Amino acid sequence: MEKKKLDTLMAAISTASPFLGSILRGARIVKADGGPWPAATDGRRTIYLYPKFFELAPAEQAAVLLHEVLHLAFRHHNRRRENSYLWNIATDSVINTMLKEEGFALPEGAITTDVVSEIIRRHPAEVKRMSAEEIYSLLLRHAPDVKLEACGLHVEEEGGGDGDKQDQSIPQDQDSKSSEDRDDDEHWHGVLNRAVVLARLAGRSKESIERAFDLMPPSQSWTSIFKQTLVEGLGRVVVQTWLRPSRRLPQLLPGSRKLTVPDVRFLVDTSASIDRTQLSKAITIVYSVTRKINSRIFLYFWDVDCYPIGIVKKTDIITKVKIKGGGGTLIAKALKQVAKDIRAGDIVIIITDGYIGDLNQDEVQRMFSIIQMKSSTAVILTSAADIRIRGWRTIKI
Repeated sequence: MEKKKLDTLMAAISTASPFLGSILRGARIVKADGGPWPAATDGRRTIYLYPKFFELAPAEQAAVLLHEVLHLAFRHHNRRRENSYLWNIATDSVINTMLKEEGFALPEGAITTDVVSEIIRRHPAEVKRMSAEEIYSLLLRHAPDVKLEACGLHVEEEGGGDGDKQDQSIPQDQDSKSSEDRDDDEHWHGVLNRAVVLARLAGRSKESIERAFDLMPPSQSWTSIFKQTLVEGLGRVVVQTWLRPSRRLPQLLPGSRKLTVPDVRFLVDTSASIDRTQLSKAITIVYSVTRKINSRIFLYFWDVDCYPIGIVKKTDIITKVKIKGGGGTLIAKALKQVAKDIRAGDIVIIITDGYIGDLNQDEVQRMFSIIQMKSSTAVILTSAADIRIRGWRTIKI
């Protein structure tokens, strides 16, 4: 009887929203005993329904099922941040807003991006376009101690409302994931692809549906993209001189050429909005580069000021480098310092959460342009807000 009711419910969901119905079919749904909440997931492809689920009204059951499957589809357990409570708020607000836009009823007081916009004092339309990482970063900056009343479709930090059966504490890089994790990533990317196509064919394409892929981590890992970008930068550094052409080798016009090894300059955001997990990831990136390439590595910490550390070696970055910062987030002084220090053909890498107070100032944009023109490769690694600077490669980490 319960299976028949569940089949009827899923058919009703598919009729109301071909997009969400298609995603729901990508999950395995299992009836389970016990559990203090209506449903939970294994963080991969399975939704567990507990006895409380079958006590709910059909509209509530639909909301619970879709809420859980979107956590799976967006791989939220793999992307979890250090402050799990704020991460729950961020991810729940994204999911519940999508459900609301698709016409599904939410319980009174459910967390949405409208609720978050009041907490972080941003316009609701702006917050609605943000990823969970962007919302998390703003919550961490503006409301790190916020506590919300528990309500339907809101995940408690300890796993009280909805949740994962297995605890996933930090996001994983693609290179460190197991083959099962990579298979799950590919599975859900395929599910979302098919769901979007189906919604378009049904004439039901909406902004929330088209935004679905912005809420997903990239199918190609950011580390792979970064490595490729770094190799390209190292490979294109050729210094050409305008000397008199060689009579023996005229093909070397306009003059002689030689290869050179570029320096790599890291600008690491150490402002107050950077949490321990983000800072640890930044230091790990710098350390990895010092181990893998034969270049001088220059390190600059920055918040409202710039703290040039100088050349760092792989042993120094972990044991000897003292991290400075903790203030606001203004990049002007750091860019001016690097523009002064940079050699032609150097590689410049900025690591930040993307929330830079003076980003759109004319002088800052001019500094970005100067550095980009002098460098062989200019890269921004951002953990939250998307940054687009002409000539710079932006990679979401």
